[in-house]
Amino acid sequence: VSSLEGSPKNSIISEINQSEAGPEIADDGNVQGGDVFKDPSTFDFLNSIGNSNIVNDLRKESLYVKFDPLVGGMRTTDPSVLTIMHINRHNNIDPSIITSPESLSNNVTPPRNVAISLVDRLISLSPSPRKQQVEPPVKQVITPVSTPVKESSTCEEQRRTCVACMGMIVWTVAMSPEELYLLREILAKQDEKYREDIFVQQQKFEHLQAKLKEYEEREARLNKKVAEKAQGQKQMSIIMEEYEKTISRLVAEKEQERQAHEIDRASLVKERDTAMGHLANIEIAFSDLHKKYERSKTVIEGFKKNEEVLRASLADYEATIQLEWFNVSQPLSLKKELLGKVVVLDFFTYCCINCLHILPMLKQVENEYSIEDGLVVVGVHSAKFDNEKDSANILSAIQRYNITHPVVNDAEGTMWHELAIPCWPTLIILGPSGEVLFLLVGESHKKDVLMYIKCTMKYFSIKEKLQNHSLPISPANHVRAPGALLFPGKVACIIAPANSNDIISVNNNSSENLMQRLAVSDTGHHRITVFTTSGKVEYVIGGDEPGFSDGSFKDARFRSPQGIEFRTADILYVADTENHALREINLKTLEVCTLFKQENCSPWDLCIASSKLLKDSLTLQDVDKDVLIIAMAGFHQIWAYFFNTVSWWKGKVYEAGTCTSIAGTGKEENRNNFYPHAAGFAQPSGLTLAPEHQALYIADSESSSIRKLSLIDGKVSAVAGGSKSPFNLFTFGDKDGVQFEARLQHPLGVAWNSHDQTLYVADSYNHKLKTVDCHTNNCKTLVGGGSPGNFNEVQLNEPGGLCVSTDGTQLYIADTNNHCLKVVSLKLNTVDKLAILLPSDQRETSTKNRMLGTVLPTEVKINSTGGEINLLVSVTMKDGIELTAGAPQKWILDFPDGMWSTSSSGGEYTPAMSLRILAPKANGGVQTSLSLNYRLYTCVKHSECSMNIFSFLINVLYSDDAPAVVHHKLSHMVTM
Repeated sequence: VSSLEGSPKNSIISEINQSEAGPEIADDGNVQGGDVFKDPSTFDFLNSIGNSNIVNDLRKESLYVKFDPLVGGMRTTDPSVLTIMHINRHNNIDPSIITSPESLSNNVTPPRNVAISLVDRLISLSPSPRKQQVEPPVKQVITPVSTPVKESSTCEEQRRTCVACMGMIVWTVAMSPEELYLLREILAKQDEKYREDIFVQQQKFEHLQAKLKEYEEREARLNKKVAEKAQGQKQMSIIMEEYEKTISRLVAEKEQERQAHEIDRASLVKERDTAMGHLANIEIAFSDLHKKYERSKTVIEGFKKNEEVLRASLADYEATIQLEWFNVSQPLSLKKELLGKVVVLDFFTYCCINCLHILPMLKQVENEYSIEDGLVVVGVHSAKFDNEKDSANILSAIQRYNITHPVVNDAEGTMWHELAIPCWPTLIILGPSGEVLFLLVGESHKKDVLMYIKCTMKYFSIKEKLQNHSLPISPANHVRAPGALLFPGKVACIIAPANSNDIISVNNNSSENLMQRLAVSDTGHHRITVFTTSGKVEYVIGGDEPGFSDGSFKDARFRSPQGIEFRTADILYVADTENHALREINLKTLEVCTLFKQENCSPWDLCIASSKLLKDSLTLQDVDKDVLIIAMAGFHQIWAYFFNTVSWWKGKVYEAGTCTSIAGTGKEENRNNFYPHAAGFAQPSGLTLAPEHQALYIADSESSSIRKLSLIDGKVSAVAGGSKSPFNLFTFGDKDGVQFEARLQHPLGVAWNSHDQTLYVADSYNHKLKTVDCHTNNCKTLVGGGSPGNFNEVQLNEPGGLCVSTDGTQLYIADTNNHCLKVVSLKLNTVDKLAILLPSDQRETSTKNRMLGTVLPTEVKINSTGGEINLLVSVTMKDGIELTAGAPQKWILDFPDGMWSTSSSGGEYTPAMSLRILAPKANGGVQTSLSLNYRLYTCVKHSECSMNIFSFLINVLYSDDAPAVVHHKLSHMVTM
């Protein structure tokens, strides 16, 4: 060892270069540190002597990188070695761990100076160095793990033998002591260099630790700041939360204050508006007062001018005593009865809807000023149509419209022409001396009329020219027709389901299964009656008194209803004419409600345009979207009520619940046009739908024509009657013919029969039923003799409504002035009266309103199976008594119910007449009564006149042994 340590450096290097490791060391001579030691045999030797820990330390220091066959890639062809190398490389196994069992188990990292310690150990185990030249070391062959190795007792054998340890390959290399000393020197230098490097690294490490500490302190400061900021944010959040709560509370308080201010403001605004309203009312009142003062001055000045000039007009009206009067027991004279009265003359004709519109206003005047107060309303009936000149028809109209003031029949238009009356309606106000004060034309002067009358009454009251005597008023409305109906207007029918419980109700009297249901507008009774084809009444809706209210059938009220139409067997609609409303009746719920109401519209007839029937119509494009068509007589237009949202002509959309005009300008004309809103109607009063023609047919009463309205495009065209001139509303008559050659007189009803493709027309004022062939427009008479009456079943009296049975075999007629329904068999060509039997609580059992004056009782017995009562009536005048010339002399027969029938129920007085009465069957012992009522105007020759009212009260007693045919005489002598 000492000789090796003393050898010069160059000889040591030379020896190393001569060894197998020499070339490798020479090649890597520029490599620093432990990279010089690269002979893997050294590690084999160290392992063989039990220094595996040192081997691991050296390998950790990368001293074996190039020579370790498992890492550096040893040049060998030994399969075992190659296999181990392959396994290590592909499994990323650290060769330093594989070499040592301890490292495998403990994974210990050796210290840096372990290499020098290892060399010292090797030197101690090596023999003494020889002086001779060292032989080159012998490199041992690598032995596989599985090859057994003989144990050697010498160090040389340990250095040169490959042994197996833990199944791993270990190499040993025979090294001389010189080589080991040289290795130790090299390692010492490397160790020194490593120590210097370690010192440098230690300084760097300490520097880095100082920086790390600085960073940690900085981090701590930052964390502290972050914590402080977090704490600050938390405190800020708490503050913000409290702030938000405070703000919310303040906002809520302010909102409450605002709402309170709004309430106060609204109250102030309301008070201001009220004050402004009062101020405006005061201004209006002052203005009205000023206007009234000016008008009053005008009135007074007019009085002064006309008082003397028009006083002479009194003589011109004395001729009116020769005219026929109604609602009074004797004619009235301006010189006598009307002297000292302010007289309001109402020139009207009962066919005119505008004349009907002012009747409520006249009723208001009569209620405000009585006859004793000095005001009298006198109706002057100046007829338009020939039929309206007849006194019996005027009397029917007076009863129908409940006119109670005196009415004079100006049949020839004498007063009309003398006073130059321009149109209907016209009002003239006369002074107490008969002088003309005011003339107002039309229906839209209600406020003016009331103001003029008020001024006039006040003026003449101050002048003490008004007289308080009464007049011989005797209203004719007590002369009521016998039977269940009074002036029936329209009739409708529909199929009702058989065996249905829908018709059962507390107000239902049916005990049979119905297939067809009828409904009639009982206009004079202001109610709707629903009944069977046999005449058995199911429902009575409304009451005898007029009114306007919805609700149950008993509570509901109508006012002169006209048009009626079924939508289903349980739903029907009513044209409530004088209430100017459209009503709905539900037979299931037993309720009445109002769909629409508008002043002065006067709906007169209805029909349903159903999408089910109009499959090809351009107007009803959706299924089950019905439209209710309305003849608005008061507006001279055709309207529609839309149950659903519907696309109408030219794509115009009407929302559900809309009621609006679809045709007509509103002017009273007979104008046909391609554009529906350019056409003109004159009081349309009847409607019917013809699905085959996609059209409506309209009875245009005031133009006396039948019109057609296309439901495809709204075109309006002429069918029959009327004039070609749109302004001529006086072309009427009674003549069959084609289109304009035909003549009608105020037709009120139409009905289309799909079974025979015929249009039926109620030619009302001609008292006929006519037919129209809509392909040729040929119009001809079917039923009626052309004059009013009811002597036989064929005679009609102003028929107002029609409907065709669902099978098309029968036609139902509302024979208005005969107060009944008649049934025309279109197969048998017969006409019968349909008897309607009211329930007991609806019958007219009291005759107190019909039996005024003298009552002459008598008794008749009839068989309980029913029979025939023949009355021979004689009414004569006492000597010196005669009938008043020109006055109406009427009689009327009153029955207890609709089961009775007669050849004639009323007419003009004749001294002797016979009546044939058919009595229904009844149980033996039942007693009922009939009344034959007379109203005659008589005068003593060259003296006073009076009205005589008397009645024959015929008590009928049913008996099983009484005859079935009875002849009975009635007689009475009229005296003063």
